Amino acid sequence: MPKPPSDVLWQRKDVMLVAAGSGPCLRELYYRAVEQGKLQQLMLCRMTDDDYTMGTAEEKITRVIKRAAAVNGVQVVVLYLNCLDILTRLDFDYLESSLSEATGVMVRYFFRGPLGKMDIRHFKPVYEFMAELPEENGCISHNLYQLPPLATDVAGVIDTLPANEAKVLVAPSGCRACLRDGDLLEQTQGVYVLETKKQDFIYGIEDNCVKQCSELMSDGKYKSLNLISSAVAAFIGFDGNWVANSMENNLKTRSFDMDGFNDAVYGVSCAQELLVEEEQELYIKPAREILILGYSPLLCGEREQYAECFAYIRSMGYEPRFVGEKAAGKPALCWVVSTAGIAAARVLNEKYAVPLLLSCPVGEHAMKMWRKNVQELCKTEYNEIRQLCIHNYSIEETDKRKLLFIGDPMQTMGLAHALWHEGFHHIQLATLCTGVASRKLYRNTPGADKWLIILDSLTALQDLWEDADIVFADTLLADIMSSVGAETKKHIPLPWGVISGRSACTAGSGALGKNIAEQLKLLVK
Repeated sequence: MPKPPSDVLWQRKDVMLVAAGSGPCLRELYYRAVEQGKLQQLMLCRMTDDDYTMGTAEEKITRVIKRAAAVNGVQVVVLYLNCLDILTRLDFDYLESSLSEATGVMVRYFFRGPLGKMDIRHFKPVYEFMAELPEENGCISHNLYQLPPLATDVAGVIDTLPANEAKVLVAPSGCRACLRDGDLLEQTQGVYVLETKKQDFIYGIEDNCVKQCSELMSDGKYKSLNLISSAVAAFIGFDGNWVANSMENNLKTRSFDMDGFNDAVYGVSCAQELLVEEEQELYIKPAREILILGYSPLLCGEREQYAECFAYIRSMGYEPRFVGEKAAGKPALCWVVSTAGIAAARVLNEKYAVPLLLSCPVGEHAMKMWRKNVQELCKTEYNEIRQLCIHNYSIEETDKRKLLFIGDPMQTMGLAHALWHEGFHHIQLATLCTGVASRKLYRNTPGADKWLIILDSLTALQDLWEDADIVFADTLLADIMSSVGAETKKHIPLPWGVISGRSACTAGSGALGKNIAEQLKLLVK
């Protein structure tokens, strides 16, 4: 199998890759650089959808290229073009010459991916492109420290949908590879991508989408079709609802309008809101079910962590049900296990008076209270909301070490609450967030106003990290902090798929999983 162009370009030690675009592109490149040990040769240019629609992309890219050219040891800066760079038709020839002259460093644009290959005038195979560069001279020795791009909204939607449904990415083929290489679970099935032609991006992709989806669904293998937009589809104004209405045989079709510029938490939240809206037609009668919202493997880890809770629910004569599974009627209770489930839960609470329990019950005390709350809320006739949050300030402080928890705020609150009851009172919760949409979701989590800091820069992360005596965080963040020389007194692994992808969803994972439980036992001995 041929090497990706990035790996070939990184064989030279004097080449700096600058990459812009949406989340899937940046995330795949970042993790390839980690895998190859080439982070010092990658500089990311983080964009928003507005940068491409409002015409500010060129200005941002220009600034980052100038910064890249100033790095010691750089002889060539290569802008590793993504589909949106190509679709917006920047004046690449002018920018190459003007920036090369302004920086004193050769600047070149590399056309890649399906859209890059369609540009006959500019596209060159990577080895031909490399042959036109000057002889290698020097070595980039300066380390570049950047926060990892987070798992995207597209990955979040796919991670939420049932296995027996088709998921079609309305995107160039490279987007599926980006997801496959890091975020899609190995057991994830039914993920497809449209085969696109140049004219699709000029005249519209809808007709082609209807044709290919009709062929895909013709054998009856899948019960439902899910269309998931990407950055390119959003940019060209793809109308997923038109496609859904054009499918024959009353095929159940959903359209998720993602753009690749938001993270997986937002994607899961949007998907679950739509799934909850869909099942409301079955709320004619009450059901002895407890609906679980906010769960996805990327966000929460393996399902087995909830085994004790499921056993208790069943002992009460109720059945736990994840959103997306067929509903028997209106649920008796919504149990929310992550930030991503709060928006959908509030709809059911306000519209159908379904009581809510927002809780990740870690430890004996929290589990005891969780059982009590489940029992009482299943019997209530009111749209009551209960949540797990640090609240008992009469507990004696017995350990003055500072604790920092980084991850989903609902899950880290569960861990912090457990240790608060063990006498640890210097507690800080934090999460990584680079998008406006997820920031709004995080602000609605229990205790966010008092306990949560939302991080969007490496400097802010390092300040918190160095101030803590014990840090609960994904190992990738610990590696980054180590590389920047941050002092780490004690790190306890807390894998989170939003950061490290599917590698976080292993046996024993999750806030209620056995892995973190064993670490907590050691800490409170």
